Amino acid sequence: MMTKLIISGPIFSGIVALLCSAVTLPLVTWGLGNRAIACLPSSPKVSPARPVAVSRPRPATQTVKDQRTQQNLLLKLYDKAGIPFTTYVPPAGLAAQEVRTPQGLEVRFRDTTGEGKVAYVQVMFPAQKISTGQLFRDALNNQGMFKDQQWKIVGPQKTPLTWAKARFEFEKPFTAQQNTMGTLYVGEHRGKGFYVIVTYPADYGDGFAPRANLIPKYFELR
Repeated sequence: MMTKLIISGPIFSGIVALLCSAVTLPLVTWGLGNRAIACLPSSPKVSPARPVAVSRPRPATQTVKDQRTQQNLLLKLYDKAGIPFTTYVPPAGLAAQEVRTPQGLEVRFRDTTGEGKVAYVQVMFPAQKISTGQLFRDALNNQGMFKDQQWKIVGPQKTPLTWAKARFEFEKPFTAQQNTMGTLYVGEHRGKGFYVIVTYPADYGDGFAPRANLIPKYFELR
């Protein structure tokens, strides 16, 4: 069906262009005196499609060589809904626990070998927006989220982990039990700083540290 409009009197070419620019119907015919002009709407502008990042699912297991025993070690994928990262974890000796508090989201992989020593990997996403630079300063000065740690910090140091902005080695003062030591990694997720801590007693490093360090090694944000 066509819409027809009759315009009498002198018509100027500029009016024709103006009329056609306003066309939104499939086909419009304008009667201009004794002449008829059909206007077709211009093609709509289409924005080029943006590439969509497709996250490939990670395998449920992965086999690596245990650097201490030189034997193959089967790792299991840690991948839970609502948790902003995935990683691989040794199938025995480490148990994952997720806790949401006013301070933020914490995932802790706790040693379960039964030796009664405090050793774990902690992944912490603070609820407040805090920069990686602020986390650096807090760690070095035992302030903020690290005010109770009493660490002696060595670093920052270079790290081969692509997600980590910095790496610090630390040691706690001697206590009634013994020294504890470990590594602090600082990263960024969606504009907010977060951190990963690997900590264990000093005499527990040979058995726990190689297994625990696989968690930050295979850590991936999403």
